[in-house]
Amino acid sequence: MQYKLVKEMVQDLYSRPNVFHLDVEQLRRESEKYGIKTEFGNYNFSSSVRNRSAWATVYFGSERVRTKKLNPYQKEIVKNLPLTLEKLRGYLKRAPFVCVERKMGQNSEFTPHCTAYVSIHRKDCIRIAYMWTALLFDPEPDKEPHLYLVQIPEWQERERQILVFPEEGVTFVLGSDYLGEIKKGFLRMAMWFAKERGMLGIHAGAKLLRAKDSSGKIKRYSMLLFGLSGTG
Repeated sequence: MQYKLVKEMVQDLYSRPNVFHLDVEQLRRESEKYGIKTEFGNYNFSSSVRNRSAWATVYFGSERVRTKKLNPYQKEIVKNLPLTLEKLRGYLKRAPFVCVERKMGQNSEFTPHCTAYVSIHRKDCIRIAYMWTALLFDPEPDKEPHLYLVQIPEWQERERQILVFPEEGVTFVLGSDYLGEIKKGFLRMAMWFAKERGMLGIHAGAKLLRAKDSSGKIKRYSMLLFGLSGTG
């Protein structure tokens, strides 16, 4: 299969009449219509899917990147890929999407340009695009590599699947409205390109913690946390 056609299919979306390019402020205003304002002035949003669908995620491409051990559901995804892509090709031409562009990282070495397309057939799903903008930086289109992700939450639940094409820098999230899919989707692709350049990707975060010392005095400590969330 010519996986390069997948990238061309996504790149063709940018200038289509059914794709809307909104800035962060426009996204915020539209998203807040579907959230619940808290006593602190923030907004809570709710999703139908509450975790990542690793069981429905498949990597496609050359032998070195494709998923080796497939569960029965993933085998069906692989078998049906040509039909799924044909369905996608038609759906991308008529469903309403918002397009959001962001930059991953703030450095001179590796700052991928990330372009997300989120279907707003379910109007409340505009929140996915809005929340994702808060995780990354303002775009610089000349940065590389260029990564693309298309999320279609309304895809049939019984056909939920995450199709990853690492070598093309493309991911399709079908049938999930979980924010973690778009977040992980771009990180996954970025880390693949980083490793291809001899870099090492580390999942870590920095936090400030206020705690009592041995004398009972409250002090402020800085922490570096390594490892995936949810591992304890």
